[in-house]
Amino acid sequence: MYTNTTRLALGLAAASLIAVGGCSASPRVIEPIVWPPPPEQERIRLVDLYVDASDAGSGTAWYDQAWTWLTGTDGDWAPGAMRQPSALVESNGVLYVTDPVLGIVQGYDKTKQDHYVGAPAEDRPMAEPIGIAAGSDGRIYITDARAKTIYTYTADLQYIGPFQTDFVFKQPTGIWFDRQHGCFYVVDTADHQFAALQPDGRLKWKVGGRGDGDGQFNFPTFLCQRGEWIYVVDSLNHRVQIFDTDGKFITKFGQAGRALGSFSMPKGIGVDSKGHIYVSDAGFNNVQIFRLTPEKKAQLLLYVGSGGVDQGEFSMPTGLFVGGDDRIYIADSYNKRVQVLQYLGGKP
Repeated sequence: MYTNTTRLALGLAAASLIAVGGCSASPRVIEPIVWPPPPEQERIRLVDLYVDASDAGSGTAWYDQAWTWLTGTDGDWAPGAMRQPSALVESNGVLYVTDPVLGIVQGYDKTKQDHYVGAPAEDRPMAEPIGIAAGSDGRIYITDARAKTIYTYTADLQYIGPFQTDFVFKQPTGIWFDRQHGCFYVVDTADHQFAALQPDGRLKWKVGGRGDGDGQFNFPTFLCQRGEWIYVVDSLNHRVQIFDTDGKFITKFGQAGRALGSFSMPKGIGVDSKGHIYVSDAGFNNVQIFRLTPEKKAQLLLYVGSGGVDQGEFSMPTGLFVGGDDRIYIADSYNKRVQVLQYLGGKP
């Protein structure tokens, strides 16, 4: 009987041999879903879905069989499929997605019609890959919450090695690379803090400690950065805290509640080119969109989605990433897929 690690080793080897010119599946049909619904002017549109390798135009008949054998399924799980997508980042046309259940990171490359799979070794998956970031050097950085480390990969997910740092993590989760200032921001959920690390691993500064005051956290998860501000999801305080790139507290918004504008289980966060703040909520099964007033108060503009399995619906959404073209990528974890939205301009 083959162990999971043996299956992973052989599956990764098989994946590395897949030819781009193989037979690809027909494009997935995307339903014409917009928010807000007519007759109001649409501001957000569903534009894409990632479910398996066919959504990158990759896949062959023999690879389907190999992947089925690798995963131990009875043919009901397609190659490149996700089990529980956690976080994601888009870089140079490739969508990278971590999956803590599979213990791997996957890359979906529509330009090259290819699919990549990454793990630290052919016989060893990651323990619990959670966060992901793309560096300016083209490398991909993955936090492993259980192994308490950060792994480094090439753009096609060849393993390089652990990120070298003297900083000790308890449970690293969210990670972001600040291209403007050349440093990493890493959330440590169990230590209730986040830290700025230099590319050589040296600590630049850290902020946190458990509590509900300004600059304190209660199990933070993901974060993002836009311009001179860093946005951190303070999950069990049911809020978002905003800091400058020196770690100075700026403002906060959110509270526990059932009304729109409140949070149940906030997870992922992203900011578009107009400064709109997108927050995925695994409890509400939606994404809420805010803007900050000149007084740095949050105003709810729109919410997207509800609980369900259909397109435009979510089940336990977690990581969220906003690309440079204002595309919003959402890890729809329990639906085992990524949904992609497009901001169309104007006030949501």
